[in-house]
This record gives sequence, C-alpha cells and structure tokens, in this order.
Amino acid sequence: MVIALLLLAQSISVGGDVPNPLKLDAAALQAMPRASLAVKEGERERKYEGVWLHEVLRAAGAPVGEGARGTAMAAYIRTEASDGYQAVFSMAEVNPLLQDSPILLADRVDGAPLDAKHGPFRLVVPRDKRPARWIRMLQKIEVHQVWK
Repeated sequence: MVIALLLLAQSISVGGDVPNPLKLDAAALQAMPRASLAVKEGERERKYEGVWLHEVLRAAGAPVGEGARGTAMAAYIRTEASDGYQAVFSMAEVNPLLQDSPILLADRVDGAPLDAKHGPFRLVVPRDKRPARWIRMLQKIEVHQVWK
C-alpha cells in the first residue's frame, strides 16, 4: 500500500470538467512556465518554485482569465493528496484577473526538490493565514462545474 501511494504521487492528474485532461510528471511540470514565491513558514523565509495553478488549469482547458464568465464562475477545484487529504478552491480564487495572490503548484523549495514528506508536488496558498490548504503530496486536481 505504501509503495502504491508513492507511485501515485509521482504524477498529478488534472481532470473533471475540462476538455483536455492531463497527467503531469516532474518533467512535464518543468516544461511549463516557471514561477517562484517567497513565503514565511513560522520564523523562516522559504522560496518555493513551480507553476501557477491557473497555468496548469489553462493547459487542461479550464476557463481561467478572460474565459471565466457566466457558468464558469460557478466552478470549483477539488485537490487531493496521496494520503486522501482534500481541499477545495473556487475558480475565482485561482483566476489571476480576480486575485492578486496566485496559488503555486510547487515542486521545489529553497533550490531543492520537495522532500518525501511534502512532495513531490505541493500547493502553496500564500494568502491563507494557516496552511490548511497547502496540499502536500498532491496527486489530483479536478475542476467541477456546479451548473452546466
């Protein structure tokens, strides 16, 4: 079972109500437009690197940016870790035209790959006061439309 969880966590599936479902491994994520984010964790400043979540969703064909109108505003994103932990975001929370604080899908911290406890992929949500939605060991991102 532990081996299966580790194997599943080596890639992220992006699916749900998107026209182009994706399976992203470390190489695919490295090939996407890269971003970095400095955040304070406790008393320590950390620099996370990865891809903005809205760019991952855009690659899957989800309505972000100018395309997020009408029923697209009723969409939500369910994220899940390999240990079953889940968190939800509204589509508006990840839209760079509506929010000034984007969410990072990180694969590196302080210049090194994320360790096994936190990675290989993690969401970093800098505007959250507590890191409850900083999903570590991220393996699944699903977009769901409330109304179709």
